[in-house]
Amino acid sequence: MSMITCPECNQPVSSKAPTCPHCGIRIENNVKRCPKCNTYVMADASECPNCGAHFVVEEKPTPKPAAEQLQDESTYTADAVSEEAAVVEEAPQKKDTPWYLLLLAILIIGIGAYLYWDNYQDKLASEEKAFELLKDCNDPLSFEDFIARFPNSKHIDEVKERLSGLQKEDAVWAELCRTLDVDALHNFVDTHPTSPYMKVALHKIDSLDWRRADQIGTKDAYDEYILQHEDGIYISEAYNARDNARRREEQARRDSLAAVAKRDSIAAAAAAETEAATTTTTTTTTPAPAAE
Repeated sequence: MSMITCPECNQPVSSKAPTCPHCGIRIENNVKRCPKCNTYVMADASECPNCGAHFVVEEKPTPKPAAEQLQDESTYTADAVSEEAAVVEEAPQKKDTPWYLLLLAILIIGIGAYLYWDNYQDKLASEEKAFELLKDCNDPLSFEDFIARFPNSKHIDEVKERLSGLQKEDAVWAELCRTLDVDALHNFVDTHPTSPYMKVALHKIDSLDWRRADQIGTKDAYDEYILQHEDGIYISEAYNARDNARRREEQARRDSLAAVAKRDSIAAAAAAETEAATTTTTTTTTPAPAAE
């Protein structure tokens, strides 16, 4: 005896049951299985309601006597009740998940967690390395790149603050390049000792100081440049120019002294001539003494 599905009400029923206990339709010797889809249908059906297969209608068997039918029904009742009870008892029970599926699920979760943690650690290490490189960097583009790559970094506020300072520094430098004020350049060097424009600023100061000294052209002017720019670009020219200026100034001083001496000599000669002329005139105009 096996359990089948009633063709009428689709409820489980024993294949040996005289009738279906759910809908009352006759079951024993009154159902058949579709050879195509194995669906149970009534014995007189010519077509399967599930797959549409056609089959030859079998002749109905001769009904059993009432006494035999009653005996079969009583036998079925006990068997059906026990089978249905077993079905009812087993229905709510769920099959336990195989241990290897649980192990596989735990393994997958563990691998996923490890990959996530490993990726997080790599990203954290990359972030720290990039931040360390910024400590000695003054390029605003590098700071902007860090902000774009690590927007949620714990260093993001510090990086943004330093970027703002560099941008202000760039603005100050751009203004200095337009004005070329030596005093302003000296102030920039003092207030921005780590600026990427430091070398350029010192070069500009060197050039402007040399230009001013060369325009003045005196020994003192060149001495001032040499004192302020011992390693300046124009230091060799400054020494030569200072020597030339010193020779010019000494020659000018000698010329000045000679001119003064000449002027004094001329003045003395003129004074002597004037005095001589005065003496001669006095002698001529004075009368000779009378003879005794």
